[in-house]
Amino acid sequence: MFGTFQQSQLRIEIAATSDELARCLLYPAQLQVWLWPQQFSGAPDKLVAGAQFTSHFGPITLRHQVTTAEDTYLRSLLAESIDGFHEWYWGDGWVQSRLEGVSLLPLKLIQSLSLMRLQAQFGEVQPSATDSTAADRTHDPEASADAPDARANTDTETPESLDEHDTSNRPG
Repeated sequence: MFGTFQQSQLRIEIAATSDELARCLLYPAQLQVWLWPQQFSGAPDKLVAGAQFTSHFGPITLRHQVTTAEDTYLRSLLAESIDGFHEWYWGDGWVQSRLEGVSLLPLKLIQSLSLMRLQAQFGEVQPSATDSTAADRTHDPEASADAPDARANTDTETPESLDEHDTSNRPG
């Protein structure tokens, strides 16, 4: 494969529930809605481990092999235009995409545009008072990680504060 090794990990807030995001990411018919004009061939109705399919964007062809498909996590190996992998994690109000591979394509740009299209499908995120308080506390350089209130329970943290956590392993 020609190209350079690239890696990108992006996390965004999104006005969608975990179930809505699962429908958008695990069902190829829904993927095509927000990834248009990208087209899929050979894809099953729902992505499951072992599924293989091809996507096309004009002359660009990308083969996908799903290695893991769960309620809040999807991982696919990629071949042809990108030799690497793509991981998706999601929950209520956030989605994270991790893309690594060798390619001539500008992967971070493609990933950013894809996430923007997904985000646009659900509209504006409405911040709440608790979200801004947690974000302010975790981004305060004066706050100590050892302080009792410096880290909120991960179930209530905002996606921005979760960026500071180690995301190299899939959330449990």
